[in-house]
Amino acid sequence: MFTLQASPYHEHGGEPKIGAYERSRLQIPGLRHIMMLSMTAAELEQRLSALEEEGVAVREVSHREIGDAAFRAELELVEILETRQRKD
Repeated sequence: MFTLQASPYHEHGGEPKIGAYERSRLQIPGLRHIMMLSMTAAELEQRLSALEEEGVAVREVSHREIGDAAFRAELELVEILETRQRKD
């Protein structure tokens, strides 16, 4: 499994944006799924929007809330359906 982000401190602090590093990871041959972890459902929607803006069409495979009373997070697995050229 690959990660799109190098670290939360890389380029734009783990914000839901796609930078050069993430763009290069999206070009890995055979990449079919992306697992996203966010603190809130709203952050997860921002991450999905960032993929859409980048020209990556996905479909949800699994969505779960993980954790317990002390810590909760949203986890979503998506399948890459299509990658189009970016609209700049």
